[in-house]
Amino acid sequence: GIPFCIKLLLQLFRNELKTTQLAKDNLQLEFNFLKAQINPHFLFNTLNNIYGLILQGDNKRSAVLVDRLSELLRYILYESDHQTMSIDREIKLLADYTELEKVRLNNTLVSFTFNSDGSINQIAPLLFIPLIDNAFKYSADKPGSVINICLDIQHGLVLFKIKNTVDIRALNNSGGIGLSNFRKRLDLYYAGKYEYTAGIVEDTYIVNLIIKSS
Repeated sequence: GIPFCIKLLLQLFRNELKTTQLAKDNLQLEFNFLKAQINPHFLFNTLNNIYGLILQGDNKRSAVLVDRLSELLRYILYESDHQTMSIDREIKLLADYTELEKVRLNNTLVSFTFNSDGSINQIAPLLFIPLIDNAFKYSADKPGSVINICLDIQHGLVLFKIKNTVDIRALNNSGGIGLSNFRKRLDLYYAGKYEYTAGIVEDTYIVNLIIKSS
């Protein structure tokens, strides 16, 4: 009976490993699909914005945006396949992404701030992009509109917050803000170590994410 029990336990253990690996593989496929989905959509809009600036004769700003776009795509396509990446590289990504996206807005005041005490050096790659993408996607872009993005790292905590004025009609037609992939990646990399809330207060959508490093 003992050899049979050992064999059964080993088989159960192998099955559990296969299930876990399959879940990770499926999530990686979704992550790759997310990257593939972002690139054409984001690239199309950005190139149109840069083209518009060129037609306006703003060659200096156009050159800066082309450089930002090149750096961002290089990172997304070739450097973000690790489980974690340098927080400095992610900050550069967020800054570039924000600058490229805000070109198409006419009335919205956009801000991105980052502060760190150096207690965290690594983070899951591209984690915040779906949240920032939604902030721009559902922006009301009317006088008085804002998109405030703030990332603080303090005492081993990642504190990420977005406040943006939303177009309620577009939001209702979309069926909601957010991607299921974002939640799945949080559960994979930071299970039991994060707090996430999102909701509307009047015409402002507020996202709060807290991640514990340990």
